[in-house]
Amino acid sequence: MALPEEHRPPTPPERIRQEYALRRRRQAASGVPVVILAIAVALGSGGGGVPVLVVGTVILAFFGFSLVNWRCPSCGAYLGQRLNPERCPACRVELRD
Repeated sequence: MALPEEHRPPTPPERIRQEYALRRRRQAASGVPVVILAIAVALGSGGGGVPVLVVGTVILAFFGFSLVNWRCPSCGAYLGQRLNPERCPACRVELRD
């Protein structure tokens, strides 16, 4: 007897798309502190401004996280600077519907 569709384990292509969607959400969420920091720097953040060490740390943390997170769930290749690629540039697996 076959399982109902909602209870079947996802096929490998579905798993890849699900993992990519999760990575895309994490990537977008990780950009929020960078945007907040950019606004704080633009507004001057009170009299002294935002310390250079804080700015540098947040930017380095964002890039470090991106290098680890923004990878193809199938082959592990870096997905590059595109915001929502349709396919992996290395293995060409489909990442989204």
